[in-house]
Amino acid sequence: MQLWQLLFSLLALLVGLQLWFGSLINTMATASKKSKPAEDGVREIELPGDDGYVCQAVEIVKGDSKVVVHLHGATLTSWTYKGEELIFLSDKAIYNGKKALRGGIPLVFPKFGAWEHGPNHGFARISTWRLADNSASDLDVINASFELVANEETKAMWNYDFKLTYVVSLGADNLTTTLVVDNTGVEAFQFETLLHTYFRVADITKVKVKGLGGAMYRDQLKALKEAREERDAIVIADNVDRIYMASLQPHELVGVGGSRPPTKDDHSSVKPRTNIIMTKADLPDSVVWNPWIAKAKAMGDLPDDAYTQFVCVEAGQVSEAKTLEPGTRWQGGQVLKVVKFR
Repeated sequence: MQLWQLLFSLLALLVGLQLWFGSLINTMATASKKSKPAEDGVREIELPGDDGYVCQAVEIVKGDSKVVVHLHGATLTSWTYKGEELIFLSDKAIYNGKKALRGGIPLVFPKFGAWEHGPNHGFARISTWRLADNSASDLDVINASFELVANEETKAMWNYDFKLTYVVSLGADNLTTTLVVDNTGVEAFQFETLLHTYFRVADITKVKVKGLGGAMYRDQLKALKEAREERDAIVIADNVDRIYMASLQPHELVGVGGSRPPTKDDHSSVKPRTNIIMTKADLPDSVVWNPWIAKAKAMGDLPDDAYTQFVCVEAGQVSEAKTLEPGTRWQGGQVLKVVKFR
């Protein structure tokens, strides 16, 4: 081979190596950019709704956890932890800024259940809330506060002056939701309230709810007949709708989530499972609800088989109305903590 041929071959080789190296750097940079996690904090976002409606929402990120809260109803619609969705949201939920969202954590206020003056479960879950000051976040949690004050629409149903503040606090492995009620008027009023949490599950028949053994309950399917819960662990095998009263001890939900893919730490024969501990503050009652087959089919915003994918365990003040005097404040909430993850 002549010298000029050798030099030409070496030059071609160098050019090829340069192109390959440049491509490798670009690929690594792109992969790094795609895999970069979202920064901790609170961000206002827009999500597509139905028939051109645009949903105004807030995204909260803390480490491996992320939450989404819609300003319509201040409804928390998603809580993911390490890629696993822990909150159920119906695939047929209606996003039009009018109807309550099916799933998530709807806020019940000022009335639980049927209400002669307005919609079932009150107006809070169908009202437009606003994102308030969020400066109270720290290294351990990211806070977002939402506010709703009395207006013409609420007074047409419930003629009282009030201010609701809903604080969502996201930690690395926990979620705290707190409702604050201020009576800003000159008259006392009574209210009922509830955090209507839909927990996502992989298989409703394998879920257990612990911590309600020995509590008295009212069965809403049997004309509010009262009885005592004899089971240490409640399993769901039919339509259930019970109000457990003075159920003050923590509840453990066994077998929630289930939407994440298996990891190298999972046994091949066992599906991933998450347990959650619910601790309540000044919410003495707990509602356990699942519509089961017939009632799920009757709900226009719920797929027929979706009853297998959630259980509602709802912290509330519903067995007895709370009285709030003028100029006073009440608050209650729940802490949800991931305690077993595999």
